[in-house]
Amino acid sequence: MIIEDARRKLYDTTFLLGRFRRRSAIRALAESPDPADTVILAEALNKKHPNSTAILGVLQRLSLERDADKVAAIWTAWGQAPQPALAAVLAQLGWPPARPVEVKIAREVLTVATDGAAPEVLQAVAVFARSLPVADETLNDAIYAAWVHSQSEALERLIAEQGRQPGSPALEALHALVTGNVERYTGLRDEDGSLLSQAFAMAPEPFRERIAWAVAGSPDRRLKEAYRRALSGGGLDDTQSVANLKLVGDEDGLFEKTRSLRLGAVLELCERWATHPGWPPGREQRAVVYRAVTALSHTGPVSGRARPRTAQGLGGYLRVLAPPAAVRC
Repeated sequence: MIIEDARRKLYDTTFLLGRFRRRSAIRALAESPDPADTVILAEALNKKHPNSTAILGVLQRLSLERDADKVAAIWTAWGQAPQPALAAVLAQLGWPPARPVEVKIAREVLTVATDGAAPEVLQAVAVFARSLPVADETLNDAIYAAWVHSQSEALERLIAEQGRQPGSPALEALHALVTGNVERYTGLRDEDGSLLSQAFAMAPEPFRERIAWAVAGSPDRRLKEAYRRALSGGGLDDTQSVANLKLVGDEDGLFEKTRSLRLGAVLELCERWATHPGWPPGREQRAVVYRAVTALSHTGPVSGRARPRTAQGLGGYLRVLAPPAAVRC
Protein backbone atom coordinates (compact mmCIF):
# COMPACT_ATOMS: atom_id res chain seq x y z
CA MET A 1 0.00 0.00 0.00
CA ILE A 2 1.43 3.36 -0.99
CA ILE A 3 1.56 6.08 1.66
CA GLU A 4 -1.18 8.23 0.12
CA ASP A 5 -3.53 5.25 0.15
CA ALA A 6 -2.53 4.48 3.73
CA ARG A 7 -3.32 8.00 4.91
CA ARG A 8 -6.68 7.87 3.17
CA LYS A 9 -7.66 4.39 4.35
CA LEU A 10 -6.59 4.82 7.99
CA TYR A 11 -10.20 5.66 8.84
CA ASP A 12 -11.89 3.32 6.32
CA THR A 13 -15.29 2.20 7.64
CA THR A 14 -16.33 0.02 4.68
CA PHE A 15 -18.28 -3.04 5.86
CA LEU A 16 -15.97 -6.07 6.31
CA LEU A 17 -13.12 -4.64 4.21
CA GLY A 18 -12.66 -1.52 6.36
CA ARG A 19 -11.02 -3.41 9.24
CA PHE A 20 -8.39 -4.98 6.96
CA ARG A 21 -7.70 -1.71 5.15
CA ARG A 22 -7.15 0.11 8.44
CA ARG A 23 -4.69 -2.52 9.63
CA SER A 24 -2.75 -2.30 6.38
CA ALA A 25 -2.73 1.48 6.62
CA ILE A 26 -1.32 1.35 10.17
CA ARG A 27 1.49 -0.98 9.05
CA ALA A 28 2.35 1.24 6.09
CA LEU A 29 2.41 4.42 8.15
CA ALA A 30 4.47 2.73 10.86
CA GLU A 31 7.09 1.65 8.31
CA SER A 32 7.23 5.05 6.62
CA PRO A 33 10.48 6.98 7.22
CA ASP A 34 8.56 10.28 7.22
CA PRO A 35 7.97 11.57 10.80
CA ALA A 36 4.75 13.18 9.57
CA ASP A 37 3.25 9.72 9.11
CA THR A 38 4.06 8.82 12.70
CA VAL A 39 2.32 12.02 13.81
CA ILE A 40 -0.75 10.93 11.82
CA LEU A 41 -0.83 7.71 13.86
CA ALA A 42 -0.41 9.67 17.09
CA GLU A 43 -3.29 11.94 16.17
CA ALA A 44 -5.43 8.89 15.37
CA LEU A 45 -4.73 7.57 18.87
CA ASN A 46 -5.94 10.86 20.32
CA LYS A 47 -9.12 10.56 18.25
CA LYS A 48 -9.88 7.13 19.76
CA HIS A 49 -9.27 5.27 16.52
CA PRO A 50 -11.01 1.86 16.40
CA ASN A 51 -7.55 0.25 16.15
CA SER A 52 -6.09 2.27 19.02
CA THR A 53 -4.46 -0.78 20.59
CA ALA A 54 -2.46 -1.51 17.45
CA ILE A 55 -1.46 2.15 17.08
CA LEU A 56 -0.42 2.30 20.71
CA GLY A 57 1.84 -0.71 20.17
CA VAL A 58 3.49 0.96 17.17
CA LEU A 59 4.23 4.13 19.13
CA GLN A 60 5.53 2.28 22.17
CA ARG A 61 8.03 0.39 20.02
CA LEU A 62 9.67 3.56 18.74
CA SER A 63 13.37 3.82 19.55
CA LEU A 64 14.97 7.02 20.85
CA GLU A 65 18.11 6.21 18.88
CA ARG A 66 16.67 4.83 15.66
CA ASP A 67 13.49 6.94 15.52
CA ALA A 68 14.67 10.19 17.10
CA ASP A 69 13.08 12.34 14.37
CA LYS A 70 9.75 10.59 14.77
CA VAL A 71 9.73 10.90 18.56
CA ALA A 72 10.64 14.58 18.37
CA ALA A 73 7.86 15.15 15.84
CA ILE A 74 5.30 13.57 18.19
CA TRP A 75 6.43 15.77 21.07
CA THR A 76 6.17 18.85 18.84
CA ALA A 77 2.64 18.00 17.72
CA TRP A 78 1.58 17.11 21.26
CA GLY A 79 2.82 20.42 22.63
CA GLN A 80 0.38 22.18 20.30
CA ALA A 81 -2.55 19.84 21.06
CA PRO A 82 -1.93 17.86 24.26
CA GLN A 83 -4.06 14.80 24.90
CA PRO A 84 -3.89 12.37 27.87
CA ALA A 85 -4.09 9.35 25.53
CA LEU A 86 -0.70 10.18 24.02
CA ALA A 87 0.83 11.58 27.22
CA ALA A 88 1.47 8.14 28.71
CA VAL A 89 3.35 7.07 25.58
CA LEU A 90 5.51 10.19 25.61
CA ALA A 91 6.24 9.80 29.33
CA GLN A 92 7.48 6.28 28.55
CA LEU A 93 9.57 7.35 25.56
CA GLY A 94 11.08 10.61 26.80
CA TRP A 95 13.00 13.00 24.56
CA PRO A 96 15.82 11.64 22.33
CA PRO A 97 18.99 12.32 24.38
CA ALA A 98 21.18 13.01 21.36
CA ARG A 99 18.82 15.62 19.94
CA PRO A 100 18.89 19.25 21.22
CA VAL A 101 15.50 20.69 22.17
CA GLU A 102 14.45 23.81 20.30
CA VAL A 103 13.44 26.63 22.63
CA LYS A 104 10.09 27.04 20.86
CA ILE A 105 9.23 23.37 21.38
CA ALA A 106 10.36 23.49 25.00
CA ARG A 107 8.12 26.46 25.76
CA GLU A 108 5.12 24.90 24.06
CA VAL A 109 5.45 21.61 25.95
CA LEU A 110 6.04 23.31 29.32
CA THR A 111 2.96 25.49 28.94
CA VAL A 112 0.90 22.30 28.73
CA ALA A 113 1.33 21.98 32.51
CA THR A 114 -1.67 23.87 33.87
CA ASP A 115 -3.96 23.70 36.86
CA GLY A 116 -6.40 20.87 36.25
CA ALA A 117 -4.25 19.07 33.65
CA ALA A 118 -4.55 15.28 33.74
CA PRO A 119 -1.90 13.44 35.81
CA GLU A 120 -0.62 11.71 32.68
CA VAL A 121 -0.07 15.08 31.04
CA LEU A 122 1.86 16.46 34.02
CA GLN A 123 4.00 13.34 34.16
CA ALA A 124 4.85 13.66 30.47
CA VAL A 125 5.84 17.32 30.95
CA ALA A 126 8.09 16.35 33.87
CA VAL A 127 9.79 13.65 31.80
CA PHE A 128 10.33 16.18 29.00
CA ALA A 129 11.66 18.83 31.41
CA ARG A 130 14.26 16.38 32.72
CA SER A 131 15.89 16.39 29.27
CA LEU A 132 16.35 20.17 29.16
CA PRO A 133 19.76 21.74 29.90
CA VAL A 134 20.14 22.21 33.66
CA ALA A 135 22.24 25.37 33.37
CA ASP A 136 19.83 27.27 31.10
CA GLU A 137 18.20 29.85 33.40
CA THR A 138 15.66 30.91 30.78
CA LEU A 139 14.35 27.37 30.42
CA ASN A 140 14.56 26.92 34.17
CA ASP A 141 12.29 29.93 34.58
CA ALA A 142 9.81 28.21 32.26
CA ILE A 143 10.04 24.99 34.29
CA TYR A 144 9.42 26.90 37.53
CA ALA A 145 6.46 28.65 35.88
CA ALA A 146 5.03 25.31 34.79
CA TRP A 147 5.39 24.08 38.37
CA VAL A 148 3.57 27.14 39.74
CA HIS A 149 0.74 26.89 37.22
CA SER A 150 0.20 23.16 37.65
CA GLN A 151 1.43 22.58 41.23
CA SER A 152 2.95 19.38 39.83
CA GLU A 153 4.73 17.26 42.44
CA ALA A 154 6.85 15.71 39.68
CA LEU A 155 8.12 19.12 38.54
CA GLU A 156 8.70 20.16 42.15
CA ARG A 157 10.91 17.10 42.73
CA LEU A 158 12.69 17.62 39.41
CA ILE A 159 13.69 21.16 40.35
CA ALA A 160 15.14 19.97 43.66
CA GLU A 161 16.83 16.84 42.33
CA GLN A 162 18.54 18.58 39.41
CA GLY A 163 19.34 21.71 41.43
CA ARG A 164 17.83 23.95 38.76
CA GLN A 165 18.54 27.64 39.32
CA PRO A 166 16.04 30.08 37.79
CA GLY A 167 16.96 33.48 36.47
CA SER A 168 14.38 35.01 38.81
CA PRO A 169 15.38 34.99 42.52
CA ALA A 170 11.67 35.31 43.43
CA LEU A 171 10.99 31.94 41.81
CA GLU A 172 13.84 30.39 43.78
CA ALA A 173 12.48 31.93 46.98
CA LEU A 174 9.04 30.53 46.19
CA HIS A 175 10.33 26.98 45.65
CA ALA A 176 12.49 27.15 48.78
CA LEU A 177 9.64 28.30 51.02
CA VAL A 178 6.99 26.03 49.53
CA THR A 179 9.25 23.01 50.04
CA GLY A 180 10.19 24.13 53.56
CA ASN A 181 13.83 24.77 52.68
CA VAL A 182 14.20 27.90 54.80
CA GLU A 183 18.01 27.72 54.68
CA ARG A 184 17.92 28.00 50.91
CA TYR A 185 15.67 31.04 51.19
CA THR A 186 17.93 32.59 53.83
CA GLY A 187 20.86 32.13 51.47
CA LEU A 188 19.18 34.53 49.03
CA ARG A 189 19.76 37.35 51.55
CA ASP A 190 16.30 38.81 51.19
CA GLU A 191 17.06 41.65 53.60
CA ASP A 192 14.01 43.77 52.81
CA GLY A 193 11.62 40.84 52.32
CA SER A 194 10.88 41.82 48.71
CA LEU A 195 11.58 38.32 47.38
CA LEU A 196 9.17 36.80 49.87
CA SER A 197 6.51 39.35 48.89
CA GLN A 198 7.01 38.56 45.20
CA ALA A 199 6.92 34.83 45.89
CA PHE A 200 3.75 35.15 47.95
CA ALA A 201 2.06 37.25 45.26
CA MET A 202 2.64 34.64 42.55
CA ALA A 203 1.79 31.63 44.73
CA PRO A 204 -1.54 29.83 44.29
CA GLU A 205 -3.47 29.27 47.51
CA PRO A 206 -2.12 25.75 48.24
CA PHE A 207 1.43 27.13 47.94
CA ARG A 208 0.59 30.02 50.26
CA GLU A 209 -0.51 27.55 52.89
CA ARG A 210 2.77 25.64 52.56
CA ILE A 211 4.72 28.91 52.82
CA ALA A 212 2.85 29.64 56.04
CA TRP A 213 3.88 26.27 57.47
CA ALA A 214 7.52 26.95 56.56
CA VAL A 215 7.42 30.32 58.30
CA ALA A 216 5.66 28.79 61.29
CA GLY A 217 8.42 26.24 61.72
CA SER A 218 11.20 28.83 61.66
CA PRO A 219 12.37 30.73 64.76
CA ASP A 220 13.63 33.59 62.57
CA ARG A 221 11.72 36.70 63.60
CA ARG A 222 12.86 38.59 60.50
CA LEU A 223 11.25 35.92 58.36
CA LYS A 224 7.96 36.38 60.17
CA GLU A 225 8.19 40.14 59.69
CA ALA A 226 8.82 39.68 55.97
CA TYR A 227 5.90 37.28 55.79
CA ARG A 228 3.68 39.85 57.53
CA ARG A 229 4.59 42.45 54.91
CA ALA A 230 3.86 39.91 52.18
CA LEU A 231 0.40 39.34 53.65
CA SER A 232 -0.39 43.04 53.61
CA GLY A 233 0.26 43.21 49.89
CA GLY A 234 -1.12 39.81 48.97
CA GLY A 235 -4.70 40.83 48.38
CA LEU A 236 -6.04 38.75 51.28
CA ASP A 237 -9.06 39.79 53.33
CA ASP A 238 -8.77 40.35 57.08
CA THR A 239 -10.08 36.90 57.97
CA GLN A 240 -7.49 35.10 55.85
CA SER A 241 -4.69 37.40 57.00
CA VAL A 242 -5.48 36.73 60.66
CA ALA A 243 -5.69 33.00 59.98
CA ASN A 244 -2.28 33.03 58.30
CA LEU A 245 -0.69 35.10 61.06
CA LYS A 246 -2.04 32.64 63.63
CA LEU A 247 -0.69 29.76 61.59
CA VAL A 248 2.84 31.15 61.55
CA GLY A 249 2.68 32.23 65.19
CA ASP A 250 3.30 35.92 64.43
CA GLU A 251 1.98 37.54 67.60
CA ASP A 252 3.51 40.89 66.63
CA GLY A 253 1.61 40.78 63.36
CA LEU A 254 -1.66 39.88 65.10
CA PHE A 255 -1.24 42.76 67.54
CA GLU A 256 -0.68 45.22 64.71
CA LYS A 257 -3.63 43.75 62.81
CA THR A 258 -6.01 44.70 65.62
CA ARG A 259 -5.72 48.29 64.48
CA SER A 260 -7.71 47.55 61.33
CA LEU A 261 -10.03 44.76 62.51
CA ARG A 262 -13.67 44.98 63.43
CA LEU A 263 -14.55 44.76 67.10
CA GLY A 264 -15.74 41.16 66.95
CA ALA A 265 -12.47 39.99 65.41
CA VAL A 266 -10.45 41.84 68.07
CA LEU A 267 -12.51 40.16 70.79
CA GLU A 268 -11.73 36.76 69.27
CA LEU A 269 -8.02 37.54 69.39
CA CYS A 270 -8.30 38.58 73.04
CA GLU A 271 -10.02 35.30 73.84
CA ARG A 272 -7.18 33.51 72.08
CA TRP A 273 -4.53 35.36 74.06
CA ALA A 274 -6.36 34.50 77.27
CA THR A 275 -5.54 30.82 76.70
CA HIS A 276 -2.60 30.95 74.29
CA PRO A 277 0.97 30.91 75.69
CA GLY A 278 2.33 33.06 72.87
CA TRP A 279 2.00 36.83 73.32
CA PRO A 280 3.64 39.71 71.46
CA PRO A 281 7.26 39.91 72.70
CA GLY A 282 7.40 43.69 73.13
CA ARG A 283 7.05 44.93 76.70
CA GLU A 284 4.42 47.58 75.92
CA GLN A 285 2.51 45.20 73.68
CA ARG A 286 2.42 42.51 76.35
CA ALA A 287 1.17 45.06 78.88
CA VAL A 288 -1.70 46.04 76.59
CA VAL A 289 -2.61 42.40 75.97
CA TYR A 290 -2.49 41.72 79.71
CA ARG A 291 -4.92 44.58 80.44
CA ALA A 292 -7.23 43.42 77.63
CA VAL A 293 -7.23 39.80 78.76
CA THR A 294 -7.80 40.85 82.36
CA ALA A 295 -10.74 43.02 81.36
CA LEU A 296 -12.16 40.20 79.29
CA SER A 297 -11.91 37.78 82.22
CA HIS A 298 -14.23 40.06 84.24
CA THR A 299 -16.93 40.00 81.56
CA GLY A 300 -16.70 36.34 80.54
CA PRO A 301 -16.08 34.92 77.05
CA VAL A 302 -17.96 36.46 74.16
CA SER A 303 -17.85 33.32 72.00
CA GLY A 304 -21.26 31.87 71.34
CA ARG A 305 -23.20 35.04 72.17
CA ALA A 306 -23.80 38.41 70.59
CA ARG A 307 -20.69 40.55 70.73
CA PRO A 308 -20.94 44.17 71.89
CA ARG A 309 -20.59 46.82 69.24
CA THR A 310 -18.52 49.09 71.51
CA ALA A 311 -15.94 48.70 74.26
CA GLN A 312 -18.44 49.67 76.95
CA GLY A 313 -18.24 47.31 79.93
CA LEU A 314 -14.84 45.88 78.95
CA GLY A 315 -12.75 48.30 80.98
CA GLY A 316 -11.88 50.28 77.87
CA TYR A 317 -9.22 47.74 76.85
CA LEU A 318 -10.22 47.90 73.22
CA ARG A 319 -9.48 51.61 73.10
CA VAL A 320 -5.96 50.73 74.21
CA LEU A 321 -5.58 47.98 71.63
CA ALA A 322 -6.69 50.17 68.75
CA PRO A 323 -7.29 53.90 68.39
CA PRO A 324 -11.03 54.76 68.23
CA ALA A 325 -10.73 55.92 64.62
CA ALA A 326 -9.44 52.50 63.59
CA VAL A 327 -12.10 50.44 65.35
CA ARG A 328 -14.84 49.49 62.92
CA CYS A 329 -18.02 47.72 64.01
